[in-house]
Amino acid sequence: AVLKCKDAEHLMRQRQRIAESAVHAASFAQSGYCKRASVWSGGVLRRCLLDVLRSLGGTHKVFLAHGAGRDLDMGMLLHAAEHEAKLLLSDDSDFLAAFNGVVLSIRSLRFARGKLQSKAVSLVDRLRTLGLDTFEELLLAAFLGGSDFNSPIIKGAWQEIAKTARLIIRGAPWQAAALEAAQDKTEAQAFIDNFDIAVYNPSHEDDGTESWTCQGNAAYGLTRIHPPNGALDVVLRAFAQELPDQPDTFGSSPVKVARLLQAYSQGHLSARSLNLLRFRTWSESPCLADHVSGRLVATWKRCALERLAAFLARPQSESWDDDEDGHDASYLAVAVERLHDEVFGMCTQAAHEVAELERVARQTSSPVAGETAELKMRELLQRVSAVEAISTSERVGEMELPQWVWEGAVLPVPQESEDQRKARAESFFFLATGTELPARHLSLVKKCVSTGTLATQAEQSSLFLLAVVSIGGEQLVPEHVRQLQKSLGIDKQDFGVSLPAFVGQSQEQHAGAAIVLGELCWWLLSHLQDVYCLCGGQGLVFPAGVP
Repeated sequence: AVLKCKDAEHLMRQRQRIAESAVHAASFAQSGYCKRASVWSGGVLRRCLLDVLRSLGGTHKVFLAHGAGRDLDMGMLLHAAEHEAKLLLSDDSDFLAAFNGVVLSIRSLRFARGKLQSKAVSLVDRLRTLGLDTFEELLLAAFLGGSDFNSPIIKGAWQEIAKTARLIIRGAPWQAAALEAAQDKTEAQAFIDNFDIAVYNPSHEDDGTESWTCQGNAAYGLTRIHPPNGALDVVLRAFAQELPDQPDTFGSSPVKVARLLQAYSQGHLSARSLNLLRFRTWSESPCLADHVSGRLVATWKRCALERLAAFLARPQSESWDDDEDGHDASYLAVAVERLHDEVFGMCTQAAHEVAELERVARQTSSPVAGETAELKMRELLQRVSAVEAISTSERVGEMELPQWVWEGAVLPVPQESEDQRKARAESFFFLATGTELPARHLSLVKKCVSTGTLATQAEQSSLFLLAVVSIGGEQLVPEHVRQLQKSLGIDKQDFGVSLPAFVGQSQEQHAGAAIVLGELCWWLLSHLQDVYCLCGGQGLVFPAGVP
């Protein structure tokens, strides 16, 4: 089963995020209120989850799922069925159709003092709501309504679709009913191959990995990341074929394929960086900071991408040959899907109108204001959806790195010299921030990124703050940085970093700077870990926990 092209769905979601983030940014600028504070990082949240699990005691397992060109939702369903799971946490509508247990919506979680509220929907609830009798009827209704694998057979309310499913199935297997109802048998078979658990054969290895085959071919694999055991599932191991080592990759190089896959499987390298090597592509995701003048965070990310692309190419000499297009032949050619600045600018006025109406609705409980806000929001979404192209694919800019960057980024050895530890610290800092490491901070960075030394939590937090101010600089409000320093628990220390006065005077400019700081911090939590790994670091750059 092959997923249908999801470009249209991806574009729709991109446009929706652009409009929603515009309103969130406007709301924060107007009243300091924001439904969603930042773009989240899966790797960072996973580390937070692991920290919580370790504190609870007992036996807990966390897996990473991989699919051989297949929808990963099915990998989760297969694991759930194999272990007879009763509850699944997700907001994905696929699970409402394909999971025969209770689905708890993550978006419905509401934390209050002494209690937790949530919305959980059982299979019985779903069948009763749609007027269905069996799980098979529900699967057929899901097919008729359309999925990632097939176009809708019937368009309309789900109750009407469910009624048609009951008429069609008439006691027959849902698979046969789907094939009979479909105009495109290929689409029907793709849906069946993905949602019919019976066509997958499990294979659980002694090393703790799980895998499933379909028609004799590897389909899904699960690699255990907690507690870690170093074993890779069959699908993840196949990724090595897509990541050939560079011919000049030397013995102490930290970017050998086998090492990177192990680092990824242990949560020490992000999926985004691994996929950068696999597919040579990188795409921008809309965030609140995109609605601040200059799109600073997007610019910082692209600059970091240029450094990493140049680093991963590792030229063998100072004389670089050009390819037929005039580009450096040794450079890691990366295509960037860059969002247009104009699409964010066109949202500004309408987003402020929506944010103001939502504020009135919150403070006065006015249903009229709430309805008007929803109407204005739909108009904003329509305006963004009408834009013919919101992004452009372009080749990432080429950058020539100083030779000492590669000389410092090597695997650690026993009884490493001070010169090598110093060189690694300098390489790490330059790749992370784009600036050379100041001499007064050498001792701090060296202790945090060297093997055999254990930096305190305060020192790790200081490294994080140093990276923030080195990149953000004059774009940050000094008072915001002092608040960050306090929240990191290092406000009593003489950090030795001073920021120039912030040029902005208005409330909106200060709010924009706060949004930029928030987005910068979220990104750095994963970016610093990736750079640490690529420079030869072992384990986590923040082993004491996420700052």
